[in-house]
Amino acid sequence: MIAELPKFLFVLGLAFGVWWIFLGGRKEIRAARSDRFLSLRARLSSYARMKQPCAQLHHTEVSNLHFVPSGMRLLPEEHDILLGILKKSEAKSAVVLVIAIFALPFLIGVLLPLTEGNVWARAVLFCATGLLASTLYGGFLSAYHLGQYHYRNVISSKHASAIRGRELQTALMEDALRKEAALRISYEIFLLTAFIVLFTFGVLL
Repeated sequence: MIAELPKFLFVLGLAFGVWWIFLGGRKEIRAARSDRFLSLRARLSSYARMKQPCAQLHHTEVSNLHFVPSGMRLLPEEHDILLGILKKSEAKSAVVLVIAIFALPFLIGVLLPLTEGNVWARAVLFCATGLLASTLYGGFLSAYHLGQYHYRNVISSKHASAIRGRELQTALMEDALRKEAALRISYEIFLLTAFIVLFTFGVLL
């Protein structure tokens, strides 16, 4: 039973990390939808104003700030910033994948053999390995691109042509939030894994 503990903890760490990343993206989208993306728009508006030499506000204080006259959720300048955030997130996802791909063989091939004979240290390190492996999911999630397949099967098939532009923009906004959450949680998993490794070799061995 104890011999199977490392494998169980590996699977447990992997499942927990994937769940953490997935839930983080869902949480960000739910929070954004709760105020109809107003907080995200405020953030993008702030970035957009930085691009202008004169700090003019895009909106006056009116009763409804949720939609612009074009029927889109974002102004053109805000949309440009959104695309920039998506590109940056997708680029950073490559860094996450590279770190995970190099760190996993190091954990398995170098550190795990050092715990031979110590069941608890080995079990804890297996858990850390599974947790670190979950960042691969975060990296691939961040690299996912909303392309023609998504437009054809989600946007075009479910929405009238008059609002497809806005729904596509909404999908991009949710995708940006999901990718940022995946990157943030992957970074937190890296820190947690490093702590577990230090604890294993500093305390258990």
